[in-house]
Formats: sequence, structure tokens, C-alpha cells
Amino acid sequence: MNCSCEVNNGINILQVILYIPTIIVGLIFNALALHSFCWKLRKWTETTIYMTSLAISDLMVLLILPFKIYSFHYKWFNKIPCMLLIILHRVNICMSVLIITCISLDRYIAIKYPFKAKTLRSPMKAAGTSAVIWIFTSLWNISFLTIFYSTFNVTNSSIVCFSTTFNEKSISYTVPTLIVFLLIPLIIVTFCSSQIVQILQQRNRSNVGEFNTRRSLRIITANAVVFVVCFLPFNTITFIHVVMTYLEADCSTLKLMCTISEAAKCLANINCCLDGFCFYLVTVEASELFQKDSDNNQTVVFSHCEDTIIG
Repeated sequence: MNCSCEVNNGINILQVILYIPTIIVGLIFNALALHSFCWKLRKWTETTIYMTSLAISDLMVLLILPFKIYSFHYKWFNKIPCMLLIILHRVNICMSVLIITCISLDRYIAIKYPFKAKTLRSPMKAAGTSAVIWIFTSLWNISFLTIFYSTFNVTNSSIVCFSTTFNEKSISYTVPTLIVFLLIPLIIVTFCSSQIVQILQQRNRSNVGEFNTRRSLRIITANAVVFVVCFLPFNTITFIHVVMTYLEADCSTLKLMCTISEAAKCLANINCCLDGFCFYLVTVEASELFQKDSDNNQTVVFSHCEDTIIG
């Protein structure tokens, strides 16, 4: 069945309302976070390396969003830039999911197994892991998107870029993609975040008068909630959309799913802004703690704070 996606004016308005503030605020906070990672913090840790990769990935998505807004208001006449933008967008969204997962797992290992962490964790291993994730997500999306996706609609020789129409083969791509880029990361982030919260609460109760973990708990919880709220609805709706296409649902139902899917994409892309905000707060706190530690020559206290907040 050939049933192309047509995004209504309501979604176009929603994109403008959500994306313009997301682009402005996201660029500011991700740029400030990168500035903190590269210049303010005096050493590269595993988590700052992961955060740098995440900030770069989020910035790339934010820079693509203006083209996404443009594509729904004006037609394109060249498939090549459209295809490249879609692949870049997908690569960096998948990259964000895996990097957030790595950050959660890295924090869990550092806090749960502090002695084993010395051998399991290192800046070089974090950099290597980030490089592998970049390569893996790029190859995954390039190969599967070009094979199984109809990435644009063609109307009167013009292209509605970013308006994705699935076909009967899409389910063979969507199911493994959801497993790799949603189900497994969701399990890891949920488990690690819950364990970290439990461990920090126990430490806070048993060390009265020392470092208070309430702000760290809020940051960790917020990170997990943002992950679930931004990525779970979009991926769930995408799966339902693909299944309906595979079962050859009627065209009106598929067009409705297209509209719902585009609304969910708006929510998923907001993650780029929220990531920058959360991680900027983390780096500001870490910088303040480091400065306070330098003034008081209390390196042990900062080491504990760094492991708790960003390590």
C-alpha cells in the first residue's frame, strides 16, 4: 500500500513552538557545557569524555533542526542533502541514547565497585568506547536506512524531507533497532540509576555532616526521567506505526500515526536541550567544588565529590 505521510499545519506550528526555544537554549547550554569540559575542569575523567561526546552529538542534532523546520514548510528538489541530513539526525539521536547509557553504567561501576573501577575504568577506555559507538551508530543507520526506509515523499518532483513513510520491510529494521537503541539502554539506565540513588542515599545517611548527595540524586533522577520521557514515547509510537504498516492498515489510520509520530519526534529532540541543561549544572557544581577544594587544600573531599557527581 502506498500511503504517504502528510504532516498537518498543527504539527508545523508545534515544531516552531518547540524547536526554536530548544535550538536557542540547547545551543547555549551545550556550548557552555563543552567549554566547562574542555577548559574549566582541570582533568579529563571518564564521564567528562562521555559528556563531551554527548554534547557534540546534541549540538549536531540542534544544528539539523532548522533544516527539519524548513523541510515541512518548503519542498526540496535534491534527494542527496535530504538523505544526508536524515542519516546525521538518526546517527546522533542513537548516539545520544548509547552515550547516556554509558554514563549511567560508568557512574554505577564507579560508585558500586570503587576498587574494581580502577581497573575497569580509564579515560582511554572511555574515549575508545565513544569512538566505537560513533562508528557503530553510523554504520547501523547508513546501512539500514538506505535499505529499508523510504526516507522522503515525492510530490510533483519535489521532496518532503524528514517525512518518513515506512514500507513492508521496515519491521525487519525497526525491531532490532528498538532492541539495540531503546530496550537494552532503557534496562541499563533504569537499573543503574535506581542502584546509584539507593547507594547515595545510604551513604548520605551513614555520613552525616559530610558531602550531601541530594543535588546529585536530583541530577541522576532527572537524567533517567528525561531519557524515558523523551525516547520511550517516540520509539513506542514508531513500533506501532511500523506494525500497522506491515499489517496494511487503512490509509487514514497510517496518516494519523504519521501525525502522532511527528509530535513524538518533537519531544525526542527536546532531549538535546535538556541534556545540555543537566550537564551544565553538573559541571558548574563540579567546578565550584574543585575551586573550594583548591582554596582549602582538601583533595580527598573533592575526589569523593567528583566520583559522586560526575564520576
